[in-house]
Amino acid sequence: MPVIQLFGPFREVVGKKEITIPAQNINELIEIFIEQYKGLADLLLKKKAPRKLKEDVIIFLNNTNIYFINGLNTKLNKNDTVAIFPFMGGG
Repeated sequence: MPVIQLFGPFREVVGKKEITIPAQNINELIEIFIEQYKGLADLLLKKKAPRKLKEDVIIFLNNTNIYFINGLNTKLNKNDTVAIFPFMGGG
């Protein structure tokens, strides 16, 4: 199962630094994730239909932004590491 590393508000809601979720792709992972942990949907997804990932949520698969792979359709393997964190600006 892929290991999901959590940062910022995602870690606060779940109460752990990492969890595992059996999923075939990022979209399925998010669906299972928000079903298991209430309150995450508002942090991860836009409220308007169709529900899409918020712009201020960044997801990396093995150190590569999923935006540069196949977005939410990015396939997962059992030894993958997925990192989910909020966009953080700096100056």
